[in-house]
Amino acid sequence: MEFIPSNWLYNAGVIGFLRVLESAGENKVNVENFLKEDGGVEIDDFDKKFLKEVKKVDNYEIPKLAYYYLIFNFNEIVNGEASSDDEKIKKVWGKLFNTYYRGFFNANTNYLFQHSKRSPALIQQFSDFVRNMTNSNKNSSIKCSFCLKSDYNFFYKNKFTSEHNKILGASIGEVPNTFWNLDKKNSLSICDFCSYILLHYHLGIIKLSNNSEIFINAPSFKIMWHLNNHARTLYEKQRAKEVKEILGMSLIEMTSRLQLQLSKWTKMNIEVIVKYKVKVNEKWEDKIDFFSLPYEVVDVLSDREVASLLNKIGEFKILNMVLDGKFNEILKFGERVFRIAIKPRNEWGKQERDFINENIKLERNNSNLISFSQNIFKLYALINDKIKKEVLIWT
Repeated sequence: MEFIPSNWLYNAGVIGFLRVLESAGENKVNVENFLKEDGGVEIDDFDKKFLKEVKKVDNYEIPKLAYYYLIFNFNEIVNGEASSDDEKIKKVWGKLFNTYYRGFFNANTNYLFQHSKRSPALIQQFSDFVRNMTNSNKNSSIKCSFCLKSDYNFFYKNKFTSEHNKILGASIGEVPNTFWNLDKKNSLSICDFCSYILLHYHLGIIKLSNNSEIFINAPSFKIMWHLNNHARTLYEKQRAKEVKEILGMSLIEMTSRLQLQLSKWTKMNIEVIVKYKVKVNEKWEDKIDFFSLPYEVVDVLSDREVASLLNKIGEFKILNMVLDGKFNEILKFGERVFRIAIKPRNEWGKQERDFINENIKLERNNSNLISFSQNIFKLYALINDKIKKEVLIWT
């Protein structure tokens, strides 16, 4: 099984899919083994490990992949407890297919483990969909608009609609989608496997406290995996709140911890997708924006020495100077801190005390201002040297 980066919606689905595999019960996997240096994802023996092996749910045997998906979603999106896997799946089913992917499967849990007069039990339908989605379909003349292949089944809901994504998908009724002005008839083709991947979109994004959502997109799944993981951790620990800070600190964390070399193409194409709501004519509407840092800033943050020193300094004031590309301000800030630091504290004036208290939040820096200012000077020198080298390369 192979994936290559595509549009951001698909990419977010793949990251969510990898999160499910990472948590795969007794068969926990190391996602790092799937991430390739060329930016793709490759999973050996995928069908054998995740589709042919089964778990028993109620009286049904379903592929482990389907089971992992449902249980992971229960842990992620359901507030509450359950005494058994059957109960967990019943609780999460309605939320998945009534709230997140309304209409993709029937959300009525009365038929989850019970067939109706016209159709099998919903868990059986879901099981069949997952089990058969990667079947070869070599005779198909349809090409999927997401993976750009004709390899997989096109048997279930193969037009991209609001059932796949309620904001971006085409309307399933007569009124066209407000984003693309598309109805179901004129929408994108999507294979069964990519449909399944898009059912992981909500697991790939990061939800912020103001009800907005973000996803860090890049030309490499390896970069996306690490950046979004760091972003999720940073936000959960309340170490970063603004989108700019989340992206910047995620780059710093990734650069500091991993031996990753980002190509110029990758540095130029890292972006944050931000989904939020605005009130228009008394109604709340969904909006999507794209945010990116200038190449020069990404290039600086991708330097291990710079990233390590920014981590050591740890002040948002300095971080935001870097993120805003105000590199000369770093030197001026360091000089002012140093001028204050060489004076005894009992000789500081009100302006000096206010400046230190407003701009330096960490006690370790406040209590050792000379060392702190030296780190700022070193940071400025590293950044300046980095920029000069980059200019020489381009010229």
